[in-house]
Amino acid sequence: MKKLLLPLILLMLSQTDVSSAQVIKSCGLKFAITSASQTFEYSNPPWSGFGPTTVRRTGFNIGAFVEWFDIPYLSAISQIEYAQRGVGEEFIITGSDPTTAGTKHVYTRLDYLSVPILAKPILPMGMVSPYLLVGPRADFLLHYQKNLPLEGFYKDFKKTAIGGTIGVGVESSSLLPIRLSVESRYNFDISNSFDNGFAKVRNNAFDFWLGVGF
Repeated sequence: MKKLLLPLILLMLSQTDVSSAQVIKSCGLKFAITSASQTFEYSNPPWSGFGPTTVRRTGFNIGAFVEWFDIPYLSAISQIEYAQRGVGEEFIITGSDPTTAGTKHVYTRLDYLSVPILAKPILPMGMVSPYLLVGPRADFLLHYQKNLPLEGFYKDFKKTAIGGTIGVGVESSSLLPIRLSVESRYNFDISNSFDNGFAKVRNNAFDFWLGVGF
């Protein structure tokens, strides 16, 4: 691995004109549609390996970003965003006839202030350039939707969650005076948002971002 990394680093440095490199490459706004869910893990028998039946919850995110280091092939992004997380749970309901059952989805929304710091390797290709995103993320719980039988459960959620983000995107800076980008990201937690010794819960989300940079 070291033998591979060293030539890549030397290649990037050899392409960099230090006198023309800028600390801030661009800044702007991003908007996203997000598909969020949660993983439930029960640690004690007889519930080990079981969890509720869940469905993903669709929401939106909005954020502001700064892209750092205007050098070939690599930059970094710091972003602060309002991010919706949550999950839908499927419940079985019955009417007057107990032999006839239906299902009902109950959704819970959690609002976070999310701060990802991402490395951005990019392959310049003229009008449209593809890139990767990878890095750590910290989420700070702002509010949760009071949703019937789950209100007490989310009241005990931790205020801070640590996770990671990976993604891919493309950007164009030659078609318009502004820089446009489209991204797909996956956000996962490495810390538990809830852990009472019996159950553990973590958030995850797929984001689809549209960005405008200046």
